[in-house]
Amino acid sequence: MNPLLNKKPPILTAIIATIAVLVLGSFYFSPKSFLGVDPALYELTANKQSQLVKDELYGRGNQYIAKLYGNGVASEKCYYVTVGVKDAATIYCIEIAHIQKVENLVYVALTGEKFYGDFSPANAHVDMGVIQFLILNDRERELKPESTGPIEYIGTYGSANTNIRLVSIGNDGSMAWLTTFGDMHQGYSGGGVELYASLNKSVKSILSLVTNSDNEGACNDEASCEINITNASAFLVPDKGKTFYPIQVEVNQSIRIGKNLKEKKSKFTLNYSEKNSSYIIPKGYQEQFSEF
Repeated sequence: MNPLLNKKPPILTAIIATIAVLVLGSFYFSPKSFLGVDPALYELTANKQSQLVKDELYGRGNQYIAKLYGNGVASEKCYYVTVGVKDAATIYCIEIAHIQKVENLVYVALTGEKFYGDFSPANAHVDMGVIQFLILNDRERELKPESTGPIEYIGTYGSANTNIRLVSIGNDGSMAWLTTFGDMHQGYSGGGVELYASLNKSVKSILSLVTNSDNEGACNDEASCEINITNASAFLVPDKGKTFYPIQVEVNQSIRIGKNLKEKKSKFTLNYSEKNSSYIIPKGYQEQFSEF
C-alpha cells in the first residue's frame, strides 16, 4: 500500500490536534468536568437547599438539641434562647434547619429567629437572625459532641435567611456547610456564599465570598451614574495535593454610564491557607463588586 495514502493533509492534522487540545483541556481544567462526578456537587453559587426531612435522624438530633436549649424536653417547635447579657440580651427561637449523616458523623445546622421581650417577632431590616453548626459523633448510637461552633448573627428582618447544604471540600472526607447571605436596601443589592468547617474541634467560617452586586436601583435614572452589575460563579475543584480543594471563580462585570457599556470577564483561583485557617481572596476580586 502506498504510504502516502495514510498521511492526513496538514490542515486536517492541525484541526484534529486543536480539537484534541481543547477536549483534554476542558477535561482537566474545566470546573464542570469532574471526571464523571456531578458538577452540581461542587458548585457553590447554585441557589438551592437540601430538604429538611423530619425522620428518625432528625428526631434523635432534636432530642440532643433539647438537652442544649430545651431543658431536656424535646419540642416540635423551636427553643427559646437568650443570647447576650443584661441590656444586650436578645431572645431567639432556635431549631434544626439542616441535618445530615456522613459515615459516623451527624452534621447539624441550627437557625434562630429574633423575638422582642414580649415574644413578638422582630422584623425590622436591622434585626438579624442567628446560626450555629454542630458535628455529633454517632459511633455508639448515642450522639456525642465532636465539634461545635458559636451562635453567630446572620440575616435580616429577624431571620437567618440563608440556604444550607453540606459539600465535600477535601480528599480526606472533610465536609463543610455552604450558606448564602445577602442584603437589599436603598437601591443597592448583593450577596454571596460562606463556608463553615471544623478546625480543631471548633466550627469556623473559612470563606465569605461576595458573588453578586447591583447598584442600578440607587442611580435613579441619572445619566452620569455608574451602574455596576457583577455576578460570579464559584466551583470547588478537586485536587489531591491540597488540604481543602481550591475554588475557581468566574466573574462577569457590566459597567454602564449612560449609553456607554463596558463588559469584563475574569477568573480567579482561591486557595486555602493553613496559616490563616481560611481561603485567601485574591487582590482585585472584591473591587469588582459595588457596596451593598
